[in-house]
Amino acid sequence: MKKTVLLPTLCIALAMYSCGNEESESHTETQAITEVITETVTESYDFTKENESQYLSKGNGFLMSGKIDQAISLFSQMAENYPENKSSYLNSLGASYHMNQKYDKAIETYILSMEAGENASTIDDNIWESCEYKYKQDNDSSIMTTYLELFPEGMYIAKAKSILAS
Repeated sequence: MKKTVLLPTLCIALAMYSCGNEESESHTETQAITEVITETVTESYDFTKENESQYLSKGNGFLMSGKIDQAISLFSQMAENYPENKSSYLNSLGASYHMNQKYDKAIETYILSMEAGENASTIDDNIWESCEYKYKQDNDSSIMTTYLELFPEGMYIAKAKSILAS
């Protein structure tokens, strides 16, 4: 099944925004926005079983090259279109959110991955890492309570309890 992303409303809005003087700041901004959208949106995927490993490599390549938004988009679509490997692609999606410093979204996605069948030990590691980064980012220890609720027998309970006690 081939899916192509179309954004007609956004294209119309951009066209309306750029009307007028080509020397204006809004015209220049519109051109820059259009280039980004074109680069991101023109990608279409043919989600057949034969293409799955190619898309996995592509998603991982996006992550490694810092194209996190593209990785998020692709792993999201892969989780939807390859249900037999949904847990793995949700795990990769969680990693993408983590790399994008969206730790709450990463944790939420890792939970979905575990519910879809991903290895609990792997998810324990991943959620702990996101909780730890979120704690360092916000200096709010309440995220450790979230970890303890999710993994009352987890590998990092001593660390979580230590942070809560401090």
